[in-house]
Amino acid sequence: MLNIGWFSTGRDEAVRQPLQTVQGAIRSGHVDGEISFVFSSRIGLTRPA
Repeated sequence: MLNIGWFSTGRDEAVRQPLQTVQGAIRSGHVDGEISFVFSSRIGLTRPA
């Protein structure tokens, strides 16, 4: 089994989509693993105008 750690800014849908895809693959049994942690850092990021 894979133990997966996920690092991301989580800023927008394009960043979250890969995490959702991996979660789906784990739930469906296509990937034998689990996401052990998700680290999200937004320090210094600004929102687009």
